[in-house]
Amino acid sequence: MIPDSSSENYPNLRYQHDKVQVNEDAPSFTMSMNDYATYSNLGLLQPITPDLIQAMAIRVLKNEQFDLLFDVANVDLSIVNAIRRIIIAEIPTVAIETVFMKNNTSVMPDEVLSHRIGLVPLKVNPDLLEYRNPGDPVTPENTLAFTMHVQCTNKPGVDQDLTDKLKYNNSHVYSRDIKWVPQGQQQEEKFAHSPPVPVHDMILLLQMRPNQVVSMDMHAVKGIGKTHAKFSPVATASYRLLPEINLVRPILGRTAELLRAACPLNVFDIEDGPEAKRCVVARPRNCSMCRECIRSGNGSWKDQLPEKDREEVNKSIVLTRAKDYVIFSVESTGILDSSTLVLQAFDIFLQKIKQLNAALSV
Repeated sequence: MIPDSSSENYPNLRYQHDKVQVNEDAPSFTMSMNDYATYSNLGLLQPITPDLIQAMAIRVLKNEQFDLLFDVANVDLSIVNAIRRIIIAEIPTVAIETVFMKNNTSVMPDEVLSHRIGLVPLKVNPDLLEYRNPGDPVTPENTLAFTMHVQCTNKPGVDQDLTDKLKYNNSHVYSRDIKWVPQGQQQEEKFAHSPPVPVHDMILLLQMRPNQVVSMDMHAVKGIGKTHAKFSPVATASYRLLPEINLVRPILGRTAELLRAACPLNVFDIEDGPEAKRCVVARPRNCSMCRECIRSGNGSWKDQLPEKDREEVNKSIVLTRAKDYVIFSVESTGILDSSTLVLQAFDIFLQKIKQLNAALSV
């Protein structure tokens, strides 16, 4: 944070430091200004905060197996982005690495089918496996074996006008057809309480017709998303700056009704006022900063207003985003719970800081 005394001599400095202003044509003040020497040319030096993680304020809004939504305040975006990148690329998971195709008479080429199978998320605790480096032998400690054998056949005595699923056996091959094959008693005991299976049973892999068959063996290994996207434990991990919609002047009557109708995300609402109905910001988190509320020109909602009212509305709505307050969203593939992913990402982040500190201390 910049020194409070700076706002006396530079009244706009605090605003530029804390906010991204969203204008009709483009945003302003988008740069991060938390560097120690950002304002050195003004004779101002920002204090360095050593306890960045401890200064965070986190509020969880939604915590489910596949979805996590939480707010993070009082933190630089570089740290938030580091957590996001770690979640995507550095949390270990287990995925199918090698496919040994025995027979494939379907219309799907071996390479395409193998690629699709590799992207199937597996419900496996990665802590129970060791990494397998190039050249290492395949052992029960670093590799899981799977198999799949499916053959499509006709259902006897069935009306041929029915759908494929009703007149054929195994016309659709799903992820549930991938079966784990324990390698040795030790591995079987290790995974006795949580046998490796696909996270979702009904992921469609391919379709077949009678007399077509697919048969293969597969090896799954431990890896991270930085190596290949199939190891990434999330579908999405993203954040956005907290939107702020400020009505600096009252918007009343017909203008309020038009503004509410113009917003595609239902951010505004109407309340009864002492003189007339007025517009209020009811759901600011819905705002995507599409700028429809401040847009001018042909086709905008302001065209329905008199010229004098248009100028008044232009001065009434101020759109900003808070630079130090983000809304973080994590959508897990189900390999690990979404909350577990965030906790592991913080552990990895802190471990990186310790390694850097040790290297600089030598």
